[in-house]
Amino acid sequence: MVDYKINFSKNLIKLRKSINYTQADLAKKLNYSDKAISKWERSESMPDIYMLKEMADFFGVTIDFLLAEHKDEELIQANLQNEDKIKSMHKNHLLIAAVSVLSVWIFAIIAHIILSQVGTERTWLCYIAAIPLSFLIAFIFACIWGRRIQRFFMLSGFTWSLLLLIYLILVIFQKNIWLLFILGVPAQIIELLSFKIKILNKKNKDSK
Repeated sequence: MVDYKINFSKNLIKLRKSINYTQADLAKKLNYSDKAISKWERSESMPDIYMLKEMADFFGVTIDFLLAEHKDEELIQANLQNEDKIKSMHKNHLLIAAVSVLSVWIFAIIAHIILSQVGTERTWLCYIAAIPLSFLIAFIFACIWGRRIQRFFMLSGFTWSLLLLIYLILVIFQKNIWLLFILGVPAQIIELLSFKIKILNKKNKDSK
């Protein structure tokens, strides 16, 4: 009978060392605790299927590869072959996100020019509106490719910049409702608690 725990622990150790990562380095990269990494490498437990998929993607291998028995040379060669692919994939993700955000600002500039030509006042609001929209797009990409901490900061930026936009629009109508920003406080607390709860849930899973 195949002992997947032992195979996985051996593969994880060799793959981790092949890229000169400590357990703490890998834990930080995967947004997990180094205690969990240590338990996996001692064959005391295994990650869930979601984390196995994340690890397989990170090392550029398949889940089957992580669970199968291999020679040292196979593991190192597999990692070297996929290292450039992983770096290229990360760069492509960053490029796509950057182009998407840049597109928002291009549209903001175009809108500013058009509105200026027709005599519209306060066309500078186009740029203010572009800020929360940029954070929103960045948040979406962080949900797809990024880490939880990135999603947290993007969502926080979206919340506060959206409140700023609403405030400035209200000021135009001579409604100086600065108390509007107080809404950002509970929103930020909810986002922070949600972020902390998810981390605690992962830690609880690790301790089992």
